[in-house]
Amino acid sequence: MLDTLRTTNGAFLPIPAEKGSYVLILHLDQERNISIGKLGVFLFPEGMYLYCGNAFGSGGLRARVTRHLMMNSHHLHWHIDYLLRYARVRGVYYALTNAPLECFWSQSLASLAAAFIPAPRFGATDCQSGCPAHLIGFPTDYRNERWQSALRLPWENSPESKVVWLKIVD
Repeated sequence: MLDTLRTTNGAFLPIPAEKGSYVLILHLDQERNISIGKLGVFLFPEGMYLYCGNAFGSGGLRARVTRHLMMNSHHLHWHIDYLLRYARVRGVYYALTNAPLECFWSQSLASLAAAFIPAPRFGATDCQSGCPAHLIGFPTDYRNERWQSALRLPWENSPESKVVWLKIVD
């Protein structure tokens, strides 16, 4: 079972089983029309996509992130499962927290100038915060420092902070 990823500084780090929120950083290498279950069929341009989610169930972040990374295309349950058939996960960002951050992050990302919503309500059909979607797209050449800045939390640099950037090992 995949439960370890490489951090941005090259060290291997286990994905914690604690509760928290996460962002999957995805790359879609070509434009595609993709069916997203009952949500419908949408045109996804080539680009980077950030999917914001919470992991408060059994197994916490480890169970949820590992499920996304080991996604079996025969078991399509969440909206993200449909996109993961075509997009490649390039990284994961997570925060160990009891506070759900998926809406905060989605809204912060959606406010960036180059951001686009490829599929309205993607991952947000039950959202109570007015998010247009929990999947935000960016052009492939968009500077990732901009969206990284939008994901920063005010308490992130405190000594007790548990916020981690991970990259996928090729």
